[in-house]
Amino acid sequence: DLACLTGGAGTGKTTTCRAIVRAWEALGGRVELAALSGKAALRLAEGVGRTGPDHRPALTMQRLLIGLRKRAAGETQWGAELQNGQARPVALQLPELTDQTLLILDEASMIDLGQFHALIEVMPRGCRLLLVGDSFQLPPVGVGLVFHRLVERLRPSIRLDIVRRQAESSGI
Repeated sequence: DLACLTGGAGTGKTTTCRAIVRAWEALGGRVELAALSGKAALRLAEGVGRTGPDHRPALTMQRLLIGLRKRAAGETQWGAELQNGQARPVALQLPELTDQTLLILDEASMIDLGQFHALIEVMPRGCRLLLVGDSFQLPPVGVGLVFHRLVERLRPSIRLDIVRRQAESSGI
C-alpha cells in the first residue's frame, strides 16, 4: 500500500506523521522512518518523538537500503555484537520491513526513479509506504519525478494547504 502526504512548509506534515505513528503503533504495527538527508531524518525522528536508545533512529534512504540488505543477509545489528550477554539498544538494530510495517519516507520530492526502484525492490508484500514531501521544493537530481507524479495521480494523496506554523499576519 502506498499513500502520499504533501504540503508546504508549516502546513503540519510532521504533526500529521506523529499522529499516524502513534495510531499505527497503537494498532500493533511497526514504524520505520527515513529521509533523503541525515538532517531531515533527524528532524523527522524528533518531530514524531522517536529519539534516544529506546527507538530505532530515522535513517537516510541510503542507510535504510544498506541496513535492509544486511538484514536480508542474516545480520540484525549495526556493528559488532556486544560481549558479556549485554542487550543492544534498539537504536542499534538494523531496520526491518514486514507486513506489519509502515515506512514513512520524508523529503520524497527529491527521490529519483532509481532510488524509488531500489526501495520498492526490498519492500515485502504488505509493507505500507507513506511518502511525505513538498512538490514545490527541490526536484530529484537524478531522473524521474516520482513523488510529483504520484501526488498527481495517486489516491490516497493528502495535500495540507493551510500554514499553521505561524500566523498569516506574521509576514514570514
